[in-house]
Amino acid sequence: MKELYSKIDGLKYAEKISFLCEHFLGRPYIPSPIDDEKDKLLRLDGFDCVTFVETVLAFSLADSNEDVIERLRTIRYSKQISFATRRHFTSIDWYPGNQGLFRIHGATSRRNIWIDRKAFFGDRGLPEDLAPRAFVSFPYTEKPDASVLPETPAVIFVIGNRDWIVVDHMGIYNNGNFYHASSEKQMVVKEAIVQYIRDRKSKLGITILGLR
Repeated sequence: MKELYSKIDGLKYAEKISFLCEHFLGRPYIPSPIDDEKDKLLRLDGFDCVTFVETVLAFSLADSNEDVIERLRTIRYSKQISFATRRHFTSIDWYPGNQGLFRIHGATSRRNIWIDRKAFFGDRGLPEDLAPRAFVSFPYTEKPDASVLPETPAVIFVIGNRDWIVVDHMGIYNNGNFYHASSEKQMVVKEAIVQYIRDRKSKLGITILGLR
């Protein structure tokens, strides 16, 4: 971690993100790579889509090598470190908890859905009253083209149409490319963002989160 931070120390925010996205290309896709209870918050040997984004943001926002873990904690958890306090649902937990970092860019539509967090926790043997059922009306851009994309790096949410979740996938946009930990390709890859969405006709669109 220290060696990696030394490579971005002194760079501007957007430059850090650009460097880290390229640096992590080819790292393996690892489903659910972290263990909250064992306090293993940071892995650099592989990612899922969420931990990839969280790791790039934590390193980019950190003021020092020692600050990376604290940045990661505040991005990922609402309180103390635990599975129960992790921001599991992107639209109603992760984004609201981190919205001070972002500015939604060019949204044209909304995905309206009830999300049953109660069932999610109950299915995992945790108290069902940890989080209630919640309604969300989440903004997104349908059929994005190059004209709606920002000139600076952004976090991208891929919006699906499943009946229990809004965000199907996430990654980072930079210079026309979508950097993400792909379960399909089993590694961190970069793809042209417009073509990526066109090729996935079952997806509704994307939410573009410009970085403040």
